[in-house]
Amino acid sequence: MGKILIGVRWDDPCQNEIYSKLKEENLIDFVEVNYPVSELANPELIGLPIITHSSDNPIASSFGLNMDMVDIISKKIAKTRTPWTGEHVAFSGITNSGSLGYIMNPLNTIEDFNTCLENIEIMKQRYSCPLALELGPCYFESTLSDFENELSFLSSLASKSDSYIILDLTHLAISNNNLKRNLLFGEEYLDLDRVIEIHIAGLREGSDGFWHDVHSEPIHNSVLNLLSEYLPKCFNVAAITLEPSIVNSIDEIRKSLYSIKDIVNNENKTRSNGQIVF
Repeated sequence: MGKILIGVRWDDPCQNEIYSKLKEENLIDFVEVNYPVSELANPELIGLPIITHSSDNPIASSFGLNMDMVDIISKKIAKTRTPWTGEHVAFSGITNSGSLGYIMNPLNTIEDFNTCLENIEIMKQRYSCPLALELGPCYFESTLSDFENELSFLSSLASKSDSYIILDLTHLAISNNNLKRNLLFGEEYLDLDRVIEIHIAGLREGSDGFWHDVHSEPIHNSVLNLLSEYLPKCFNVAAITLEPSIVNSIDEIRKSLYSIKDIVNNENKTRSNGQIVF
């Protein structure tokens, strides 16, 4: 159980100046880059280790992976020496663009499960680091599900494929709100020993009555409460990633980081001195 590091999601070169200042203030330890990015993009100029991540490859699609994307990620993994690479368990479309305009979770059927396993195995053969699997937020419950819920699907998939889990607490809060579940719902279905990373972002209730992932919003107290609840139980978690928007000011990001740091520091007091090795 090594010390937990804190980082931020990188989406655009306009964030380099802000993140460099936050690095100087010892508020961030790494950046998580959401690939693909422009070949002219330069997150390495910040001078921090990089964790690779992608949300565009359709792991749950029977039409298969975007192999161009797999090749891009494979090269970035080798270049950054990332300790793991994050990927959404999602059906992202049937074309090479892999886009429906939003990340769509699978329907949690056995067919979905086997499709995910096949696609994950292709990735594992090409990647030189482990995969960490993440779910998007839920807006409805699948009536076709062969699993108790989306969390049991994720945990079973991670176990069967021998992958890590990225626990996005904002997505979990959104799902629990949208599905009218208790805020703390989920712990009993998650394989917490496989959680290697936690994501934190803003959220808000829309005019449509659903809660949504909104990275420009401040961290909701409910998400901070979830972090306090889950962190001591995720014994192998090594990283907490804040996901701000490119429109957030340094003061807004700094405030969110301090909120996270207060919780992480308390947990780190109980942990050994080891950290992620890049």
